[in-house]
Amino acid sequence: MSDKILIIGSIPPPIGGVTLHTQRLLAALDKNKISYSFLPIKDSSLFKIIKQLLSHKIIHLQISNIYVSFFLVIFSRLMQKKIIVTRHEEMKRYQHRTKTINNLTIKFATAPILLNKQSYEIGITLNKRAIQMSAFIPPQSTTPLPDHLINKIISLRKKYRFIFCTNAYNLSFDSHNRETYGIIPLIDVFRNIPTMFLFAATCNPNYINYIKKMNISIPNNVFLIDEPIDYPSIIKATDGSIRNTTTDGDALSIREALFFSKCVFATDCVSRPDGTVVYHDTNELTHLLQNFVPHTTCYVSENTVDRIIQVYQTI
Repeated sequence: MSDKILIIGSIPPPIGGVTLHTQRLLAALDKNKISYSFLPIKDSSLFKIIKQLLSHKIIHLQISNIYVSFFLVIFSRLMQKKIIVTRHEEMKRYQHRTKTINNLTIKFATAPILLNKQSYEIGITLNKRAIQMSAFIPPQSTTPLPDHLINKIISLRKKYRFIFCTNAYNLSFDSHNRETYGIIPLIDVFRNIPTMFLFAATCNPNYINYIKKMNISIPNNVFLIDEPIDYPSIIKATDGSIRNTTTDGDALSIREALFFSKCVFATDCVSRPDGTVVYHDTNELTHLLQNFVPHTTCYVSENTVDRIIQVYQTI
């Protein structure tokens, strides 16, 4: 395969599910000696994007902005390019105008990749070439936690029965004005379970500022990590991971925790991978945590990289 593939997206920083997926995909393509070009969209003008697009045969979009995606899909098809769109968000989250734009993007893409069953069921009605595929690519390595966090975990083990972790890309709110990542409700859950500890990796000062603004007290058994860390490292150091989101895609943190044989609790807002302990609300989560028994079952995900390469080769 010649250097005919153009991948458009972003890699860390900032750290997020989409940027990490893209970073790991590029590393895996390098490892498999697949030739490609990468265009970081946040540093590229429209002129540069179009110039690069015109010089490649296959375009792979790894971006969340549905308006930019729509424009690039339509332009690519007019220029007779093959364009793949990986939609990292749940399809049903879009409403009104954004739903129309997203549906048209999926319809006109050469090959839309959708990350869970619910999104695929919608996507296949719009485009018969739709593909359901997990976005999870295992990390090739992990960066150790800072010494102060390692020492803190060692100390906490002497005091608490179990230690859990959760994470949030940024402070955001869904269409019903609910905090998307559900960190604030989790603080209240652990306030009522004093024998367990929660690390919340926010990596963003917006959460700290919001909590202060809302006068929310943080109990002794909750710690907000507001510095950049490699989230798989905190997963490996704790007993389980919690995904308390109000809307979601194919959450990377869930796949990572399952990959490292950790228990995962997640809301039922979307379909979840096998092995996830699903709950409906924080009352049910509280009950599940109070009856928690660690397990060591490893759930092996599909080989996403091989499937993406296959799409490149057959599109």
